[in-house]
Amino acid sequence: MNDIIRRNVDGQIAEPSRLSKQSKKYIRASISPNTERAYKAQVKLWQEWCAKHGLEAFPASVDHFVNWISERADAGQSISTIKMAVAGLKFGHDLLGVTFDTRAPEIVKALAGITRETARISKQAEPLRGTDVIDVIMTPADAPIADIRDAAIVATGYLFALRRSELVGLDFAKHGDGDGVLRFTANTIELTLVKSKTGNGAPQVVTIPRAGNEDAVTAIQWWIEVGSILQGSALFRRVYKSGNTIGGRLSAGTVGRIVKRIVGAEFSGHSLRVGFAVSAAEAGADLRSIAGVTRHKSMEMP
Repeated sequence: MNDIIRRNVDGQIAEPSRLSKQSKKYIRASISPNTERAYKAQVKLWQEWCAKHGLEAFPASVDHFVNWISERADAGQSISTIKMAVAGLKFGHDLLGVTFDTRAPEIVKALAGITRETARISKQAEPLRGTDVIDVIMTPADAPIADIRDAAIVATGYLFALRRSELVGLDFAKHGDGDGVLRFTANTIELTLVKSKTGNGAPQVVTIPRAGNEDAVTAIQWWIEVGSILQGSALFRRVYKSGNTIGGRLSAGTVGRIVKRIVGAEFSGHSLRVGFAVSAAEAGADLRSIAGVTRHKSMEMP
């Protein structure tokens, strides 16, 4: 990440960090790989904005930073995304050993104002039920690679009631640089989440029988085959426009766009998780059993 943030817009190297290699290692270990990728994306956006305005990116000016997040709020970005930008810039400065006070009055007041001005009543995601999932994952034999991948994403997200970040953080068969692992046994599909929103530090394991879930199993295994997904690598990856080149790990935001495209605009990435819980409840499953898959500490939490 340092290579991304150390250069100013004129190509000069920022002041060298006073942090040791060990210190930087532990700073990196404080966040998950997915979070670091999200921070990198925010740092890149900040640098591009600074370059556009002829400003130095690091160390950041509080005034310039407030102008940046205000522009993003005016463009319709959510307060959660803007707060991610704040955290990303703070983390980037920490790696450089440079001070960036996210509690500066201007930043605190701007965030409070953005929150007040853009507050919306949160809308529960439209649930994607099991019958809808079956229709989506039954792709034809000659389907494009991207469609095969998208079917596998829907199948996996629904089957394990996954959050978007958990879904894209999966590795195949053994743990790589992701936040979890999906593996197949003779009779089951096993999901291990190394890091999760509701975890207490210990890995969380969910096991689903293959029997009765054959369509989902087929969809996931087909993607692994045509995508040439290697053990220990990211399970869900980008597919370039050429249609036959596989790239790096997907971002969490991509999941929502995929669901909307192949299912409908009224659905979102969270519809897979909500849909599992709703469908299971409608089928007569008790709340304890549903929570065992969704890993909820409280059934009132999303």
